Amino acid sequence: MRTDLISFVESKDWKQLKYDDIYVSNFLFLYKNATTMFKWNIQYSDPNISVEIEKRLLETGICGIVDGGGKNFIKAVYASEFGNTEYYDVYKSFTVHTSEPLPNRRNSFDIGKNGVLVRNNSIKAPTMFLVKKYAELLTHCDLSIRNVTINSREPNKFPTVISNKQKEIVEDYRRQLIRGEYSAIVDNGLITMAWQDAPKNNTGNLLTSLYDVRKKILNDFFNLLGVKTGVEKRGNVISEEVTSNDESLYNNIEDELICRRKACEEIHEVLGIMASVDYVGNSREEVV
Repeated sequence: MRTDLISFVESKDWKQLKYDDIYVSNFLFLYKNATTMFKWNIQYSDPNISVEIEKRLLETGICGIVDGGGKNFIKAVYASEFGNTEYYDVYKSFTVHTSEPLPNRRNSFDIGKNGVLVRNNSIKAPTMFLVKKYAELLTHCDLSIRNVTINSREPNKFPTVISNKQKEIVEDYRRQLIRGEYSAIVDNGLITMAWQDAPKNNTGNLLTSLYDVRKKILNDFFNLLGVKTGVEKRGNVISEEVTSNDESLYNNIEDELICRRKACEEIHEVLGIMASVDYVGNSREEVV
């Protein structure tokens, strides 16, 4: 069996992406961007510590930092808070979820004593729901773009059938259109098939509108994360709107950065090592 790139691309499963395939592609793109907004530098930690922390913050809203033993002993772990609260939703302890055993088989830590709890933001809200929501919006937009492109290959009509035989023949005809092949429906049994007029659309204008919508969806996602995107020079964009948008971005970034830098201070106090974090998601100019 050939295992090179060409045979992989030509494989049957990849010739037509389904909804789930497109969704996964969009989800992974957004997930990657959401977990690379901040860069952590922590002594005696794994080189991938930055992504390990951020993906836990994205998925659950919190991340535990503990002494895991070994050479790179600082570990980022999934955490669950428990016990009595000092204030509403402010716990004093957390348990960890890790596939690697920790020293002395410890699985619970006291916050500020032998463990540090990092917050994604001031209310410990995860970002995963945001990623899922916008991955779904992008996927529906991508499917619409694909369908408009395919439908432009035939007259503004669509068939209505009255039997399973007609249905099979029409579906085969549509599959050929998807592959970019021109074909004809030839079957005496289809003389009763009716062709209905479809709404007439200017394909070029419709595609342009859909791509504009896709751009807007992406920009909205990055703006909610706190990432500034390039601003299109359009007549309907006024300076007050741009200023308001910048202020919203700053508030999102400031809240997240304050929580992370507070964790760095606690890592130094509790574990006795140096830690720092920087915001690196300054701009996504290529989105626009």
